[in-house]
Amino acid sequence: MSLQAKEFLDNKQKEHFKQFGVYADVNSKLAEWMQEYKNKQNIMKVQISQRYVYHRVGTIEIEIDKDKYQDWIKENNYDIEDLDYYLSMNEDLWEEQIDEATLSSELEFGFGLGYCANEHYNIIFNEQDSESETCYDCKELRIGGHL
Repeated sequence: MSLQAKEFLDNKQKEHFKQFGVYADVNSKLAEWMQEYKNKQNIMKVQISQRYVYHRVGTIEIEIDKDKYQDWIKENNYDIEDLDYYLSMNEDLWEEQIDEATLSSELEFGFGLGYCANEHYNIIFNEQDSESETCYDCKELRIGGHL
């Protein structure tokens, strides 16, 4: 008899004594317990897991003073197309608002990437390896991209 089987039977005997007292007939239960142990040895446990992916998309519009933007370009020797850098340097203009908009948006099933997502949001989310993604689009300057 294996050590596991002995421990199993000892535990069963203790449970039986607790329930029926010291003088309980253990021998009549022994065959039943042996069969229970044998049945447990034939059982295989399988863990099944599932992951659902949801996403949120927040969208805001901010206003940037054109004169201030032009001054920033001249002072820093940038081009008009460097709006992404301007937005990154001035996160205080939009960061809190976009976080609030995103947190209050509806949870949607899926990654929020690819053709369908781009058609749905009219935004190019495509960073498959990123846990979050921030994009901008300025129709007036005809530029956009990732921040």
